[in-house]
Amino acid sequence: MKRSLRAALLALALSVLLAVPAAADSGPEPALAIRVANAPEGLYYLDILERDEAGMDLFDSLAWSVDHPEELDQDLLSALEAAVPEGWHACTVQGTAHGPMWGSLTPAEEGVHLFSYAGVPEEFRVLLVTAEGEVFLSQPYTRRLLQDSLTLDWEGRTIRQRPPALAWLAQLLSTLLPTLVIEGLPLAAFGCFCRRNFLVFLIANLVTQLAFTAVLSLPAHPIPLMLLCEPVIMLAEALAYRLLFRPDRRRRAVACAVVSNLASAIAGFFVVIRVWNWLFLHL
Repeated sequence: MKRSLRAALLALALSVLLAVPAAADSGPEPALAIRVANAPEGLYYLDILERDEAGMDLFDSLAWSVDHPEELDQDLLSALEAAVPEGWHACTVQGTAHGPMWGSLTPAEEGVHLFSYAGVPEEFRVLLVTAEGEVFLSQPYTRRLLQDSLTLDWEGRTIRQRPPALAWLAQLLSTLLPTLVIEGLPLAAFGCFCRRNFLVFLIANLVTQLAFTAVLSLPAHPIPLMLLCEPVIMLAEALAYRLLFRPDRRRRAVACAVVSNLASAIAGFFVVIRVWNWLFLHL
């Protein structure tokens, strides 16, 4: 038991060291996906707007988002800036107040514009400007989860924000599915794969990811709290495996939990946003 306790404490220390760069640089990170249905013909730019703040110093998100900004349509960029109402600024074109942001002025797969990273605002408006001079400006919306999505129907000039239950489910599945795949491999590699152990593994990960999704659903997302989630999850799963795995596999339980969670912390976050994007398009 002492050996298991030492291993769990070592896991806690290692996860703090290794989860920081993984979580800080690769996810989960703030994101907003906007799908344009019945999109306008020809070129158009879509950006999200953030409310101005006193004494703000904007990050240059355009440099982050576009490899060659000079290749953008300068007249359309000017038209977009001219359409920004007083008291607001365009996040991709003019910058963000709370950190850098990647933004897609033009649509990617299936008409989706993705805005991600630290600078994505919680309160935002959507601005769409076409090369033909048409303008759409939405009312203010609030990003309800760390990663949220909505659909803009250009034909009807309306916006539909995904129902909270579906948004929450997409958030849960985007972390749970990669976690099960990545952490399932060490489970087999350590010789711990059997029906009983797999059920323990499945239930433990479902519970911990439900808790993690609850953290991501908070109105604010303090980074220290998010970074603490990984070591807490690792310790909880290590104890669950140690107590509930088949008796002949319990010696390997803590080591399995350590390797699984470190692999998930480092590799899993790289695919979370991709899984979430797929779920946004198909859920």
